[in-house]
Amino acid sequence: MKNLQRFWQRHYPIIIILACSVLFLLPFWIHRAYINGHDTPYHIANILGLAEVNPLEMFNAKLIDFIGSGMGYPSGIFYPQLSHIIPATLYQLIAGFGLSVFIACRLAHLLILAGSGLLMYRLGRLRKLSRNPSLLVAILYMGSTYHLSDILIRDATAEALVFLFMPLVAISLYYLHHQQYRRFLPYFIIGTAGLILSHLVMTIYIGIFFALYLALNFRSFITPPTSYLHCSWVADLLCLSPPSSGYRSLKRSSLLAIPPSPMPSCIPAAIISSPSLFTHSLTSILISTPLFGLSTLPHLL
Repeated sequence: MKNLQRFWQRHYPIIIILACSVLFLLPFWIHRAYINGHDTPYHIANILGLAEVNPLEMFNAKLIDFIGSGMGYPSGIFYPQLSHIIPATLYQLIAGFGLSVFIACRLAHLLILAGSGLLMYRLGRLRKLSRNPSLLVAILYMGSTYHLSDILIRDATAEALVFLFMPLVAISLYYLHHQQYRRFLPYFIIGTAGLILSHLVMTIYIGIFFALYLALNFRSFITPPTSYLHCSWVADLLCLSPPSSGYRSLKRSSLLAIPPSPMPSCIPAAIISSPSLFTHSLTSILISTPLFGLSTLPHLL
């Protein structure tokens, strides 16, 4: 009993974050039907196609030739594919147990939501918050209306994945501000590369925030060795080179991603009705943006 109490005292924030991630996705577990979001058929087609490719070649799979009534669509060129590669990899792991691609999508959303909460908790602890306030920030970040509507209503896998990498960028800003460059590099590289491979528009927004932060705190960054930033830029380019290398070789058969079977003619109805555009936009401004900037805005003052 004492060991159990000791374990709870040491790890209760992680346990609560994991439990909240399951609770927030409760519609996934109590309904058999999957979400018919804005682009769900497109996501499923891409995931099924990527699942036919070797995991090491998924970033090079540029053409899904089932989409467009057999004409094919080069979705790997026009959109980043990380948000599809994660559920496709999970589907490869669970397909042998007779589980469907929809289960893989549910698991991917669960991992992304739980990971975003854990990283936001880490960010709060870095900002010298105690465990309970950091836990509260993480729960609010996970449960923000914009975040959950991306998962439960829109099935927007790319936008949901952005919430996993935004805290990494904020953590890198913290280490950069405190001139801890060796810790800054991995968080900055993984965070920015993950954003670029997830959602390009959100990458632009966060890049503007990053540039604004550097501009308002330029005196704190005059002394750091520029080699660290150069190394991070080179590493980001290396992370992005595999997906870009397939642009000039679309017709090679090894790069084609072909679904194993035709897509179903219809996907089960949505679990939750979509909110109005006004509510969707208002919550994204009032909830998500302040939570993301919580740990960095004090340095701007």
